Amino acid sequence: MKKIRIALSMALVVTFLFPACKKGEKDPFITLSSRDGRITAKWKLTSYDATEVSTATALGITTVTTKTYKFNGSTETITTVTSVTGQASTTDTEVNVYTFEMTLDKRGIVTYSALGVDDNGNSATSTGDGTWIWAGNTKDKDYIQIDLCGSVPFGGLYYIYELKSKELIVKQTDNYGSSSSDGTTDQKNEYTYTFTKG
Repeated sequence: MKKIRIALSMALVVTFLFPACKKGEKDPFITLSSRDGRITAKWKLTSYDATEVSTATALGITTVTTKTYKFNGSTETITTVTSVTGQASTTDTEVNVYTFEMTLDKRGIVTYSALGVDDNGNSATSTGDGTWIWAGNTKDKDYIQIDLCGSVPFGGLYYIYELKSKELIVKQTDNYGSSSSDGTTDQKNEYTYTFTKG
């Protein structure tokens, strides 16, 4: 009986000390802070990888446009490969300078700042706010919805792949298509964003 009481006491202590366990695929197994505590912070975008594939077929001709995005925290490289039935594929590369930071607070408010400089030297600064909420299974808090005001290439519903005390990785996938008398189109997009706290 004494051993059972000790075991129960230890289980309660562990539950109290480690309230938040692994939720995302790459989350820490045990952490001292909750997901609310870890997500509410200032986050800087340090890298992202994305692929957008568009397939359009009309009159027996298929055009496949594949865009890949690579970002290292300051420089964004966009490579576009276009392939048309019966023709040689073409490749275009664009390099931009870009920074993005956002702060998520406990009230569900997001404030952000972004700076972009394209390959022609044109720059644009954007600041604004928006909202965020836990989405999907709100008990597990494995998805987050971020809605930002203004024109910024971030926002929407994201799966939280990893949420550590100083790192956040979110993923987003969009697949959709349409058809008409003129042909069909199919779009497949995959995005992975990595943020660092600070």
